[in-house]
Amino acid sequence: NEELFDALAALMALEPVRYKWNRAQFPERQFPAGEDVGFIAQQVEAVLPEIVSTDTDGFKSVAYSRLTPVLVAGVQRLVGEAEAARAEAQALQARVAQLEAAAAAQGAAAGGAAPGGS
Repeated sequence: NEELFDALAALMALEPVRYKWNRAQFPERQFPAGEDVGFIAQQVEAVLPEIVSTDTDGFKSVAYSRLTPVLVAGVQRLVGEAEAARAEAQALQARVAQLEAAAAAQGAAAGGAAPGGS
């Protein structure tokens, strides 16, 4: 069970595109009409070669279902980073509250007004 590589780096290297299939040049391939969205297989191959295949005519295709584990790993990493940032923010908020309380106590002990007061 090998750990997945840096999924976020791979995902960030991919460039989603909107395109139209060249049906006139390749009628035998029966490409769908209209616009489509996806990735350029040659670009994906440079980043994730294991999800790109090349047929006998040299046409490349992306196995989009094989992108799912990379997407899940990327989301998991982002969630982990968000949780760590949230925990750090909470710790900093607690520290600020402690410092404000200490400053208020120090000000009260000195007979002055609490910081931020009028």
